[in-house]
Amino acid sequence: MTCKRLYHFLCLLPLLASCSQDPSSQDLVPLELRVRETVLSRATGRSLPEQAFSATVALTTTEDDYSGLSGSNEGVRDITVATDGTVTWQSPAYYPSDGSWLWLVAFSPVAVPANGQVVYALTGQEDLLYAPQLSGNRWNGERFSGNTDPASDRPLAFRHLLSRLQFSACKAEEKGIAVKIKKITVKEAQSSATLTLATGQVVFGGTAGLSLTLSGEGTEVTGKDPVALGNLIVPPLTGSASGYTLDVETSVGTYSDVPIQFPDASGGALLEAGMSHKVTLTLSDYTLGITSVQVSPWPTVQINDELELIQ
Repeated sequence: MTCKRLYHFLCLLPLLASCSQDPSSQDLVPLELRVRETVLSRATGRSLPEQAFSATVALTTTEDDYSGLSGSNEGVRDITVATDGTVTWQSPAYYPSDGSWLWLVAFSPVAVPANGQVVYALTGQEDLLYAPQLSGNRWNGERFSGNTDPASDRPLAFRHLLSRLQFSACKAEEKGIAVKIKKITVKEAQSSATLTLATGQVVFGGTAGLSLTLSGEGTEVTGKDPVALGNLIVPPLTGSASGYTLDVETSVGTYSDVPIQFPDASGGALLEAGMSHKVTLTLSDYTLGITSVQVSPWPTVQINDELELIQ
């Protein structure tokens, strides 16, 4: 071989080596996500409205199957959702290099799934969020986010899985002794939740009784103007459920089995996921009752006058 031919051959070696590489190591397309930018509302009780929140994304290459998550491009990744709807990955994820489909769901708080489910211990102070399954692939127009036409994007749409009780208390009359509320227990509220990732279905179980313990010696109630006591985030109730009752520990004793009467619950949900219920406790010198339960959507927080987080 002449020197000239040898020179040309050596120049071709890098090109031949690059052509022989595994295609999966070339031209990787990172997976981008964002949260839906219309009619979203922010989770309350877990972090301040202006703060970001963390979630976990489960990725699968088989629709509705989150039991293994051990294949190529499968697994779980933690993300942070900012108040403008942008998503930051704690570790990168990529679309399948051959262009095949990828499915995902997201849930919060951050957790590690097993056999297609996540089990949470409920504290009464932390919300559960779930974003239903989405599908996408690496090709422009089929991506979760980052398509040339943003209308083709498939954003996450988180929703609440629990309901919120907002407690306040007042005296039935201005006269009488002052009373301090020390602790409120929702006796039937169960303490665990099992979330099926493919469907978003939640099954509640565990020991019954979620409590709100007030700081110090309790919150003093002296007059007819309601005093805020705090919130409990609890499993929702259907119309077929028996309802919730309270044990309320005060400075003058414990009031037991106080029923919460939900308005207009015939045939429907007593306590809906994503709804807030303002529960006012009314104290006399001898009794405690619930005078009103006001129902409203979980309060939304406006971002830039239009954008909200979590529906």
